[in-house]
Amino acid sequence: MITQQAENTTLTPLYIHGLRARDFMRLELVEIALDGAGLTLITGNNAEGKSSLLQSIMAALGGKDELPAPPVRHGQQRADIEVDLGDKIVKLKVKTDRSTTLTVEGKNGAVYTTAMTTQNITVTDLDASGGDWYFDSAAAGGGSGTIGSPFN
Repeated sequence: MITQQAENTTLTPLYIHGLRARDFMRLELVEIALDGAGLTLITGNNAEGKSSLLQSIMAALGGKDELPAPPVRHGQQRADIEVDLGDKIVKLKVKTDRSTTLTVEGKNGAVYTTAMTTQNITVTDLDASGGDWYFDSAAAGGGSGTIGSPFN
């Protein structure tokens, strides 16, 4: 479970409802639908992609510092990861040179896209206070600022 800070500053649970990863690490294509609550076991034999699956979630939600080396499956040019969080979908595109594009889409159709550089913008940093999303990079030594208004 991931948490996000709500308007009243109490933490509320944020569940993963689905995952789609293509050409990330050892994964060719994986699509998983989850019920959003409870415990999901990921099992399998050695070298079947369990770690790649978990690493794809970490990369999409944790930022560029969570990218493994190399992030793109051998022989491919780009990896795509989508994490469905219920009211928003986080999409990460990664090229072989480790350049990335992060897109957060609200279920209402609003979209925010950024090229991830030295700062991590994570889902735990997004706060829907007052109709704007904010990122808080204080953990990385930065400040906070508006990155989009998906609810307007």
